[in-house]
Amino acid sequence: MEPEPPRSVWRQALGGQIAAAALTLLTIVAAILIGSQVLLFLAILVLCALAAVVLHEHVARRRWLGAVLVVAGIAAIALAG
Repeated sequence: MEPEPPRSVWRQALGGQIAAAALTLLTIVAAILIGSQVLLFLAILVLCALAAVVLHEHVARRRWLGAVLVVAGIAAIALAG
């Protein structure tokens, strides 16, 4: 029969499991926040479209391009993580 490992090994293993669970929870929360940021910045595109269609505002190409680049950048960050 094998000797029982010292209690400090069990404590270290338990501490490692708790740390891993905490990091997993933080990762999930961060992913949710990043996903919500994508939706918030997607509103820029929706508002540009609504301004053009509903309010008959002139939305210049530079503004469209800027909105698309912001949303693409945030989406790239969200997908990379």
